Amino acid sequence: MSARLRPNSCRRFTVHEVVTRRTRRLAAICKNERTMALEPNSPQNTVQTVSKALALLELFTPDVEWLGVREIGRILDINSATVHNLLRTLASSGFIEQHPETRKYRLGLALVQLAGTKLAQLDLVKVCSPPMKALMEKTGETVTLSVLHGSELLYLAKNESTEPMRVASRVGGSAPLHCSANGKALLAFIEEPQLSQFFSQPLKRFTSETVVDSEILRAELQDIRRLGYAVDLGGYLPGVNAVGAPIRDQTHKVVASLGIVGPASRLREEKLTFCTIHVQEAAAEMSRSLGWNRR
Repeated sequence: MSARLRPNSCRRFTVHEVVTRRTRRLAAICKNERTMALEPNSPQNTVQTVSKALALLELFTPDVEWLGVREIGRILDINSATVHNLLRTLASSGFIEQHPETRKYRLGLALVQLAGTKLAQLDLVKVCSPPMKALMEKTGETVTLSVLHGSELLYLAKNESTEPMRVASRVGGSAPLHCSANGKALLAFIEEPQLSQFFSQPLKRFTSETVVDSEILRAELQDIRRLGYAVDLGGYLPGVNAVGAPIRDQTHKVVASLGIVGPASRLREEKLTFCTIHVQEAAAEMSRSLGWNRR
């Protein structure tokens, strides 16, 4: 059994909901481009074709794997001939692949290769990968690396537990800052103007344990700054506990957070204390590799 960390909701979205939530901007790009009279081979037309191709790729999400030509055309408000041309070009380079029976399309492996190349180039991921693996082996629980992304956190890397019952996260997925251990380890070190802006919005309740009182959460953030770690006891996902610690760079700025997450049935007081000690040690090791020195 695996409880998966999913941002905001675990339900699957329909194509219609994807249109309303994610693709209005993309459709506008394609629609606006048609209003400009351009020569077929002009540089502007080439740029607009690239924009349409990127808009098409962004239609695919973890909840929308396959799309047909008509669906794509309807969502982006472009004709089927243009969609066919875009898909043919993308498929020739491996960015899109077609189902042999349904004739629908999904993202291709070329994108995975590009994403892997980018992740491998990130110094943060390179530095953190060995300690993350060691931490997962030492604790037996899922280990995650997160960075701040707007008003949420973004999972940058993970080492998933090998236990049959575990908590799984998705690289590239997001989670709230105010009720996850990784998130609070980041939120505690945001500068005050940005922190005040964060607290200007209501805090969403995810479980009965979620702290939604800003004064209580501010007091908790003070403790996190003092102690150097954050704890989540079922505040984001029911029956899931976690600990997190900040990772600093050479300027002493918190650039990421390291977390350990697992079922509450295993992450009880004794093991939670064990994980808290080791997540701080691993985060400090990563920070030193990034040039941080304890003052």
